[in-house]
Amino acid sequence: KRQFFLLLAASLLCIPIGVSAQEQITCSGVVVDLNGSLIPGVAVFTSSGSGSITDEDGAYSISAKKGEEIQFSCLGYETDRKSVV
Repeated sequence: KRQFFLLLAASLLCIPIGVSAQEQITCSGVVVDLNGSLIPGVAVFTSSGSGSITDEDGAYSISAKKGEEIQFSCLGYETDRKSVV
């Protein structure tokens, strides 16, 4: 399978909405393949079940809690997971 990686998501660009570790934060980024091509239609979802799909520019935005895992999945690519820090 082909691999993709997350531009800006190695550290998952997360903007805190609250102070508590249990409060939701917004995580956003762009999904690209190893050649830097944007990948639209990637399923992005958290370990608690909320989800999103990347737009035509490969961009996503999802709410998550610190410590949760975000999974990126797309047909024909390896699934990738990143922890919210």
